[in-house]
Amino acid sequence: MSSRIAFGRKCLVLMVLVVLTSAAWAGQWTVLGPDGGDVRSLAYDPHNPDHILLGTSTGVLFTSLDGGRTWARFVQLGSGDDFVLDHIAINPQDSNNIYVSAWSVVNQQAGDLFRTRDGGKTWETLAGMHGKSIRAMALAMSDSKVIVTGALDGVFRSKDGGDTWE
Repeated sequence: MSSRIAFGRKCLVLMVLVVLTSAAWAGQWTVLGPDGGDVRSLAYDPHNPDHILLGTSTGVLFTSLDGGRTWARFVQLGSGDDFVLDHIAINPQDSNNIYVSAWSVVNQQAGDLFRTRDGGKTWETLAGMHGKSIRAMALAMSDSKVIVTGALDGVFRSKDGGDTWE
């Protein structure tokens, strides 16, 4: 009987140690920000890994130039705060070309695909994707002009950087 009690005490001590150890480990996380909606997407510039873009559930795109230590509001995409920025793709050949896909929480059948060719100074919506609720997006590694999107109404591909779609 005493061996069962000793075994039980050892198990209890072990469980307490596991809980305390995991709690101490979890305390090592540091909030890097920014405030401005739930984080939905992240992408880094392949030519400068310290340049990170972060998309939120309120249509705001943030940028960091120091590996995430500090953040700045970069741009608000869409007409309000109803766009969820789920995917960001930076062209690996030219990091001035950036694509951001979005869908609307107000009308889940709506959304847009945004593109900048000048590093974010100006943005445009791509006509062939206008109004589509885009839930997936990728650039082809072999040819960055090939973009594939998955929307609620189908899968679409562009072979010319988003100018035309099939």
